[in-house]
Amino acid sequence: MSRLENVTKNKNPLPERLQIIKADTEHQIVYGVVYEPNDIDTDGETISKEHVAKMAWEFLSSGFYDKIDVQHSFKESGSKVVESFVTRKGDEDFPEDSWVLGVQTPDDVWAQVKSGDLNGFSLAGPAAKSPQRVIVEISKQIVGVTEKSTVDIIPEHEHTFIVNYNQDGNVMSGKTDNCLGHSHAIFAETATQKELDHNHRFKV
Repeated sequence: MSRLENVTKNKNPLPERLQIIKADTEHQIVYGVVYEPNDIDTDGETISKEHVAKMAWEFLSSGFYDKIDVQHSFKESGSKVVESFVTRKGDEDFPEDSWVLGVQTPDDVWAQVKSGDLNGFSLAGPAAKSPQRVIVEISKQIVGVTEKSTVDIIPEHEHTFIVNYNQDGNVMSGKTDNCLGHSHAIFAETATQKELDHNHRFKV
């Protein structure tokens, strides 16, 4: 099962910083990474590129192209997969060796995508975990730029942001700069809090 969701609420067995990266507004298709290999997810875990590819192939060959729910409801939403691929080196839109879906959405789901209420993909399924000892360097503070807003309420814009982390690598606090008369608080690793009925995705 795959799903569209607000990733700031994501608590499934295989959580990841997933995001909608492209959209075809004419056909109501959203594109995003389902899983990026060797990228530490919100549970401090990751998957190799070989297993990411295997998941992508098994998903499509099993006929799950229309098994897309919304916000962990496990009810088919009417959305369906129209593209599924593993990226190759040099892809201009997505990280190398990542599993990407293009999902066509019905009007009600598309409205939630446009509003920012749905901003990424999530993955549900069984997982066999294999503990590994690794060394990870953690920054105490990260500065970056958010993605541009996608709602029509205010002009398209982006913010610079600062996020502070604790010794375990979890977000303690963060905030964006002021743009168009507003700013956003940050308490999650994937998106700002809502202000003026919109939020912004970001990746660190």
